[in-house]
Amino acid sequence: VCRALAIEASGSVAVEVRGRDSIEGLVRTAESLATRSNDPHAIALARLAAGMVRVFSGEWRAAQATLDAAESIIRERCRGVHWELANAIAWSMNALILCGELKEAAQRVPEVLREAQERADRFALMHMVYPAAITAIVADDPDTADRIAREFPRFGGDFSERFTGGHWGSLVSRVSANRYRGRGSLAYHEMEEDFARIKAAHFLRVHMMRVCTTFERALCALSAAEDGGDRDQLWRLAEGCGKELLADRPDYAAPMGHHVMGCLLAGKGQREAALRQLDLAISGLTRVDMGYLASCAKARRGALAGGEAGRELLEASTEQLVKQGIVNVERCLDMSAPGFHGVLR
Repeated sequence: VCRALAIEASGSVAVEVRGRDSIEGLVRTAESLATRSNDPHAIALARLAAGMVRVFSGEWRAAQATLDAAESIIRERCRGVHWELANAIAWSMNALILCGELKEAAQRVPEVLREAQERADRFALMHMVYPAAITAIVADDPDTADRIAREFPRFGGDFSERFTGGHWGSLVSRVSANRYRGRGSLAYHEMEEDFARIKAAHFLRVHMMRVCTTFERALCALSAAEDGGDRDQLWRLAEGCGKELLADRPDYAAPMGHHVMGCLLAGKGQREAALRQLDLAISGLTRVDMGYLASCAKARRGALAGGEAGRELLEASTEQLVKQGIVNVERCLDMSAPGFHGVLR
C-alpha cells in the first residue's frame, strides 16, 4: 500500500497543479506506513515521492535535499533498485539546475555518468542527457553537449516510433547548444520538427514539461529571428508562447513568460516596455528561486537600461553567473535571453 501511494503521488503531482493538499496527504500516509513497516524500499519510495512532489511544485532546493536523502537510503539499505536510484539522482540534478546551482550540478555529473555506464544502465543514462549537456555548455563546450544529446538516447534502443524522456532531454540540449553557438535557425527547426512528437507523446500534460517546452520554443523563435529568419512570423510565435506561459498555472510559469516578453520587446526595439517586462521577470524568477534565469534577466535589463545603475546591475549579475562556473557569459545570455542583437551591440 505504501508503494502504491508513493507512485500515485509522484504521478498525480506531475499532471495536476491544484490539489496539492490531497497529494501531500498521500505522501504523509505513505511515509507513515513506511515507518511502521520499517521496510527500506518503502521508506525510500516515500522519500522519493516527497521529493517529486516538491520538484513539480517548484520547490527546487527542498526537492533536492529530499531526493538526496532518498538516494542515501537507496544506496545504503536497498538492493536491485536502479530505477529508484536513477530517478532520485536525475531529478535532484534537475532541481539543482533549475535553481541555478550549476557548479554543484557540474561537479556531480562525471561520477553519476561513470556509475551508470559501469552498470550499463540505459534508463539512467537517458535521464542524464540534459544535466550532462547543460553542464558541458556552462563549461563553454557546446560541441560536447551536442554530442551527448545526439548519442545518449541511443542507449535506450530503437525509439523511432515513440518519444521518451531521453528524447525530450536530447531535444532541449540540442537546441540550447545551437542557440549558444549562434545557430538560431537550426535550433528553431529542430524544435518545431519534434514539437508534434512531444504533443503526441502527451508530454504537454506534464505541467513542468509543458512550461519548459513552451519556454524553449519561444527562445528558439527569438534566436532564429536574430539569425536571419522571418522576424514577423517568429516574433508571433514567441509572443504566443509568452502569453501561454503568462496564463499557465504553475507559479514559475508567469515569470518565465515575462522573461520571454522582455526579450521579444527588446528585439522589436520597444525599450521601455521591455524594461518593464524584465523587471517583472526578475522579481518573479527571484521569488520562485530560478537563480540562473534571474541573473540572465538582470544582465539584459542592466545592459538595456544603461547608465551607472544599469552598468552596476550588469556587472553584479555577470559576477553571479561566473560564480556558478559559467565560462562564457555572453554566449549563455545569447542562449537563454536572445533578442538583443543589434539592440546592445
